[in-house]
Amino acid sequence: MKFVVFMLSLLFVATSCHGEPDRACNRVRFGWPEFQLDPSADTRDAEGIQLAFDVRSDLYANTHASLFLRIGDDETKTLIAEATSQPDGLLSFSDATVPLGEVVLIVEARDECGTHRTGRRLYVWDGLGVPRCELTLAHPPEQPVDGGIPVLGPEDDEDSDLAGMQVRVIVEAGRPDMEVSLFVRDREQDESQEFFPQSDANGQAEVLVTLPLGEQALRAVCYWEPQELRPSSATHVFIVE
Repeated sequence: MKFVVFMLSLLFVATSCHGEPDRACNRVRFGWPEFQLDPSADTRDAEGIQLAFDVRSDLYANTHASLFLRIGDDETKTLIAEATSQPDGLLSFSDATVPLGEVVLIVEARDECGTHRTGRRLYVWDGLGVPRCELTLAHPPEQPVDGGIPVLGPEDDEDSDLAGMQVRVIVEAGRPDMEVSLFVRDREQDESQEFFPQSDANGQAEVLVTLPLGEQALRAVCYWEPQELRPSSATHVFIVE
């Protein structure tokens, strides 16, 4: 009997010291917005990008939350904004300054259940565009109504004085600092050509390609060094007559 009383006394002391939460401590859910971080999201004229955005949550009203910033792979985090949850759990952060490049945003909220944390790794773009890779011809042939392979004829030749067909290939790379690899495959002769243009100020790369007769396949791969991104185009197939 003394042992039971002793255990009840310990339970009372533990409860008195730490207290019990007012509600069940369920996992808190957070919902980040979908946004493209670039100068168009900037809220004022200052160094870096100043953000204002909302994070949804099921926190109780008046719960304090902090927004932290990590840059790249650096584990150091810096407090950049604070918010208090609204009755519906919404956290509204404003005037949060982030630099260009890869960042991690972390939201931490603390209540009687402990610390709740959520984060997102994002890339803050410089406004010059986002890497992509789309291949077209300067004068694309019409797509056959039967869904067959498009045909390039004499009217598509940009310089009929040269042997083969001269076709101008345009690659939309999205940015002015993209390295482009253009691969041209002669499927009938099993031969390949490769070209390595740079994208221009408009984010385009152009190559004048000589295509022999027969079925030809063209594909582009674009490379952006800072993040080692390699978007690629679909493979386009044409028959040269």
